[in-house]
Amino acid sequence: MTGRRRTAAIIAALLGLAGCATARAGYLDALLAYESSLWPGKLVRYAEGPATGGAWSTPAVGDVTGDGVPDLVVGSAYGDVLVYPGRTGGIYGAPQSLLMGGEPEIAPTMRPVAVTMMRRPGGTGLLILIDGRAVFYETNETGIISGVEITGPGDASLQDVVAKAGAGAVISAAAEGADKLIVGDTDGRLWECGLGADGKLAKTGPLRATDESQVNLRAPAYVAIGEIDGAAQILVGAGTALWAAEMKTGRPSGLKKIAEGVKTPEGLVAQRLAPAIAGGRVLLGTRWGPVLDVRVHAGAVDDVKWAMAQDVPADVGLCAAPWAVDW
Repeated sequence: MTGRRRTAAIIAALLGLAGCATARAGYLDALLAYESSLWPGKLVRYAEGPATGGAWSTPAVGDVTGDGVPDLVVGSAYGDVLVYPGRTGGIYGAPQSLLMGGEPEIAPTMRPVAVTMMRRPGGTGLLILIDGRAVFYETNETGIISGVEITGPGDASLQDVVAKAGAGAVISAAAEGADKLIVGDTDGRLWECGLGADGKLAKTGPLRATDESQVNLRAPAYVAIGEIDGAAQILVGAGTALWAAEMKTGRPSGLKKIAEGVKTPEGLVAQRLAPAIAGGRVLLGTRWGPVLDVRVHAGAVDDVKWAMAQDVPADVGLCAAPWAVDW
């Protein structure tokens, strides 16, 4: 078999494998044929269907555009941050890029991003954690208009501060009121950071339950705080499970697993569940990028569907399956 034919055969096999998988939004590393060998090419981005931020999506819900309607913001492990403008009827508009992690020539650099809405003196804005640093952004309908780092004294990395206690990488964040930030790490532990008088994160320590034990779910922990069924609750995604507890005097009370193996509308078990809460609704980011819209009621999860966006342009999450490519 000639080099050209061998290359074509390899490409055909790869496309055949991709086509066998269920189609979903994802990232695709293009392959380039060069002297009868296949080499990684530029990262190609595209999207189709449900709202997605790329791999390991971390969602937040809040009025980013200032039009009075809650918007969906999604960060990803590739360093991207997309905002889906809110629309009536639970449908979001086409995504707008706030931050992009870049398109490396060989392979994407993983830069875990956490996003949440946070109140500070002067108003509410978008808080983005990337590479262990926390930056508070004011935004409007045209995107980010200003940003100030609030990581801590001397703007030391939040990751470095938490790591002193032996924690893994910080990957999630949720604001409780205007004076405390809760973050989760890759080891499954939760930490709390107070907000000082200067508007920056102050003392960091373990988030303890009412029995004084640190919340530790032993799997990458993604956290959200909000009101569900009329009560302030904390949700934590860990692995394929979703945990919930009431927040009493700033501490989780009665933490319990409310779902194991949440399935997508395609029937697949979702992994790396990253929750967001807004108006009683719960959104779950997933490992492969798409965001789920679910209902949490009476300590149970049901009515799982995609968080959909209108007129979604081509964008990718992970494990893309192209139907045909003109190589």
